Amino acid sequence: MGALHDFATRHHKFTENIENYVEGIIDDNQALLELNREQLKEEHKTAKDKPISPKYSRNYAKLKGFTIPDLYVTGDMFNAMTIEAKGEQFEINSGVDYAPKLIDQYSSDIFGIAPTKQKQAKQITTEELSKQYKAACYTTT
Repeated sequence: MGALHDFATRHHKFTENIENYVEGIIDDNQALLELNREQLKEEHKTAKDKPISPKYSRNYAKLKGFTIPDLYVTGDMFNAMTIEAKGEQFEINSGVDYAPKLIDQYSSDIFGIAPTKQKQAKQITTEELSKQYKAACYTTT
């Protein structure tokens, strides 16, 4: 058939599998994880845009130079962070053995992308989806 028909076929195949493309974009996406790392280390905030609590003990706060936790000591927890698509949601966690203890102490809200960073997250995923669409639909074989 013609070029238009071929394009329409590629487009249809892409849209039929869009969930798989989105999952592939989200899974282990370091740019998305960096948004979570930033909000923890730089802003000292949870996925709900709230300060991480409880505050550090007086002695540890004195050592760190601030009272609101940033959950950064060696960088191991940050380096072991993962993100995985779960249907229409996603889950961020860390593979360090003490991650459950941090969740118990500071809540599961330490992992996630805050509302103030959602626009950036959408831009990251949209740009990647656009690249994949162009590769799938405009590349002829």
